Amino acid sequence: MLGGIDQDVLIKDLDGKTSLEKEVEYFGSLLQKYPRRAVVYQGKPLMVIFLGAAQDPNRSDHPLWFQIRQFLKKHPEISSKYTFKMMAGYLDSQPLLWNTQGPPDGPVEINPVYGFWSWVDRLNPSCAVSLCPYYPSYNRVGSRVENFTASLATAGQNGWGAPISPTTPYAPDDALRFGENGTYATFASFMGYARHLDPIFLWIHQFNEFTLPDEGFDANTNDDIEPANLWGSGDLKIVKHQISIYRHRAPD
Repeated sequence: MLGGIDQDVLIKDLDGKTSLEKEVEYFGSLLQKYPRRAVVYQGKPLMVIFLGAAQDPNRSDHPLWFQIRQFLKKHPEISSKYTFKMMAGYLDSQPLLWNTQGPPDGPVEINPVYGFWSWVDRLNPSCAVSLCPYYPSYNRVGSRVENFTASLATAGQNGWGAPISPTTPYAPDDALRFGENGTYATFASFMGYARHLDPIFLWIHQFNEFTLPDEGFDANTNDDIEPANLWGSGDLKIVKHQISIYRHRAPD
């Protein structure tokens, strides 16, 4: 994964190279050293460029994603070696990037003009706020869905709660980790859509909580999969179980 979130990636350093070029060279050297760790896609090792959250859809504004694509076109010595894809966040809330406009009733397809992969999306069909419903996005290539991302929990437009309090601990558009009876309802819903869409690449999103989050340590608002947190290895078992179902196309 390469950085494409800051304009600095295309500014030349004193040696005449941009940081994007240096990233490609650095990870390219690792791929040469450890070729079995490469993901080969469309005949070349895959490199994903992370763009962050909100994206300007207007090419005439020359947004950074467009500048990066133009840069790669002008540098065939780079683009001929690798398959590049761009990844952005919260595409669920950026309808100008969708292939079809209007309130969604299921996962939304990203316009192939952009072809952005999802880093994280919200999923909450029934929340009582103006921007709902939230459905995750996907990108299509040819007849296949190319990318889909699943999460254990996702925050609302303004975070998990504003402010967190004993009476209103969660924002109304959160998608919490646990449903009734402690089930991992949000992740199960994401994975249900994943089984239906059958993407080439299924990403499992997590946010490492290495420090105390703004809302405090709350299992409902933590989407950390790793067992190195307050809740043991339960998340890891749930994720492994859902992946097993996904791979075998077994019923719930």
